[in-house]
Amino acid sequence: MAHSVLTATPVRDIWRSRWLDVAFAALWLPLAFSTWTAWEVRRAPLALPLLAENLLIMILFVSRRQSRQVARSPQAWILAVVGTLAPLLMRPAIPMVLQSASLSPLQLVSLGLQGLAAVGMLIALARLGRSFGVVPAHRGLVNEGLYGLVRHPIYAFEMAFYVAFVLGNLSVANGAVLVAFIVTQILRADQEERLLRSDLRYRNYTRQVRFRFIPGLL
Repeated sequence: MAHSVLTATPVRDIWRSRWLDVAFAALWLPLAFSTWTAWEVRRAPLALPLLAENLLIMILFVSRRQSRQVARSPQAWILAVVGTLAPLLMRPAIPMVLQSASLSPLQLVSLGLQGLAAVGMLIALARLGRSFGVVPAHRGLVNEGLYGLVRHPIYAFEMAFYVAFVLGNLSVANGAVLVAFIVTQILRADQEERLLRSDLRYRNYTRQVRFRFIPGLL
């Protein structure tokens, strides 16, 4: 039953529409605007890398390859939406302005780790390039760069980013959202791999790159 639900089907309808890709890209406009405002008004230290990430995602949406296959199950789409939107429920403990002298050592470490993770996400997104997607789909295989180390570097850096965020912004609510987010990303990786394993090249890739998120561990 689970296999039949997750079965990918050829894309022949609206999901091939470039207009749909443009519509998806437009959803990232508010995020891009908010990160630009955070830099322009408050000089938030993470604003520029996050702005670059949001702009890159918009570019990749409108330039990505047509899907050979796409997951049609409600689970795949729900996980994609939850994994994308859940972090928006997290709340900072204090405004993260660069000049603030009120940041604790733990919050400074948190900011540094978030910055490293944001750069990692940018590198992984750029390497994924036109194979980018949010819902599981086959848009060509990428096995070089960070993808030669782990199979899901974007998810790995996203999880690292929000773990670092919660480290500097401790609260029960943030912790609960973080747990839900990590579980969602793991399930998204599972669904992507179920779809892509129909391709022999991807099965060979999983034998060469054994770990999904952390080299040598996970």
